[in-house]
Amino acid sequence: MDARSEATSVLNAMKSASEKNERDNAFSSGEEFFFRKEKAMGREFSEELVNFIASTEVVAKKFSLKACEFLLQEDPKYCVLVCPTVSFALEENSTPVKKVAIGVASVLFKGALLHVCHPGQQNVPEMESFWKKMVEMKDIVLGFVSHTNDGIRAMSYKFMETVVLCFSGSTASADSSSVHADFSLSRIPASHPFLFPTDLSKEGRSRLLEMLTLVSDSNAAISTTNLTQVIVSCSTIARARPTLSPAILNALLAFCASLSSRFPVSDAK
Repeated sequence: MDARSEATSVLNAMKSASEKNERDNAFSSGEEFFFRKEKAMGREFSEELVNFIASTEVVAKKFSLKACEFLLQEDPKYCVLVCPTVSFALEENSTPVKKVAIGVASVLFKGALLHVCHPGQQNVPEMESFWKKMVEMKDIVLGFVSHTNDGIRAMSYKFMETVVLCFSGSTASADSSSVHADFSLSRIPASHPFLFPTDLSKEGRSRLLEMLTLVSDSNAAISTTNLTQVIVSCSTIARARPTLSPAILNALLAFCASLSSRFPVSDAK
């Protein structure tokens, strides 16, 4: 059986599976085949893979989002294709699906910036319209910091990390191992028709300040889980953007000084 015939067989198995165990196995096999074994088939059947978001089954929705992430890692140009799928998933009532969607939104956001800054882009109105959709998605995800679910709030703070990194300038001393090392404000052409580094930098600083306030303010209303995520994100930002390190260090020092008042003695130890 050639790769295309096998791809069709795997797809049919995912579509026809009716029992839970059968579905789980079918989608697990789909991930192995399309995202690891035959990536070319994953790209060729991209539309069918992301369309599983319309399923009523959580396992199928998660597969669809994993397909979005796979495609974005293959080439940022897929951001236009996967954007509606991720947007749809962010509106889901299912907490597991929403959490996965926020994680994929981080990858999508960076991919979208790479895409609209690509020197080969010619259709400016189309790209500007797409970017407006991404801005709307960004605002929706950042709004989840007020969500009732602790895990979703944590994922939203992780997304905020992505915004800060993308909306700040890189330096030669930045940690090249960072997943965001391939996009910073320096990637935006000076003549870009709708991305303005000054405005984006202002938002990036504002989001960073929001995170640093949560770290340094002993009266900040934030759970331990979310505070941990914010601290981890700040550390990631400091490694990738050394120029921001002093402000982050000051916030961490303030956090350490407030441990005894911020947490019970048993927790502080």
